[in-house]
Amino acid sequence: MSYTAPLRANTSTDLIIGPFVDSTDGDSEETALGLVQADVMLSKNAGAAAQKAETTSPTHRADGFYWCILNNTDTDTVGRLTLWVHKAGALAVRHDYMVLPEPVYDALYASGGSSGQGIFPAMVDAIFAELIGGAAFSAHVQFQTDTLASQQTPANPIIRGGTVAAAAAGTVTLDAGASAVDDAYTGLLILITAGTGEGQSRYITDYVGSTKVATIDGNWTVQPDSASRFVILR
Repeated sequence: MSYTAPLRANTSTDLIIGPFVDSTDGDSEETALGLVQADVMLSKNAGAAAQKAETTSPTHRADGFYWCILNNTDTDTVGRLTLWVHKAGALAVRHDYMVLPEPVYDALYASGGSSGQGIFPAMVDAIFAELIGGAAFSAHVQFQTDTLASQQTPANPIIRGGTVAAAAAGTVTLDAGASAVDDAYTGLLILITAGTGEGQSRYITDYVGSTKVATIDGNWTVQPDSASRFVILR
């Protein structure tokens, strides 16, 4: 039996593995196999097999399923983690897991997301943290122009981030530090990352540098306000 499930990197976790059934009839539940640490084998991203680092022996729970603990050494490599057990008297059992970076896992599965403002800003945090080398984007972090400028690499899609100055049905006025060059952001995507209108994105069809007003393709479903945060993506 095999399935793929997410695990949090560098984190201990409790697993249920199985079912273990008799190797002769392929059906009878094996409830007293006496599994130990050395029976539980792991392979990280198809690498060399090794027994799990966590020393606790798996114990039977019910119906041939066993409780198995992994520690932060077992989950220290992001990517595919394959676990298997082949104990004499039982058919082999295999499970596949996907070890996710901590911020990505937390954004997807932690209660309320890492920012406490719901899953969308948490996902933005996690994704941009990976893109710009660990400096997480957050609705609660004030972007600095010089920092952004130093991060303009092909791997970084952020052109600008800031706080909305004003908005209308089909426009948005960027912050005072935005470019003064006409059409500087024309053709790029603006994404509202926090505050009123969070989660919306529109393409910029026109930009006037003197007023910082960007015209978007269509109207906002929920009009942002001066507390909303945005990023412009290349």
